Amino acid sequence: GVPATAIAVVGRGEQGLLVQTGPNVREPQNRRVEIVIQ
Repeated sequence: GVPATAIAVVGRGEQGLLVQTGPNVREPQNRRVEIVIQ
């Protein structure tokens, strides 16, 4: 398994969007989970 101390959870909100949209426009591609292994 992976130790809990090696896992980080980050919420991005309006930053780091894949697709730029106008205010109050929903874009499914911007609701995602990214898993980064270093």
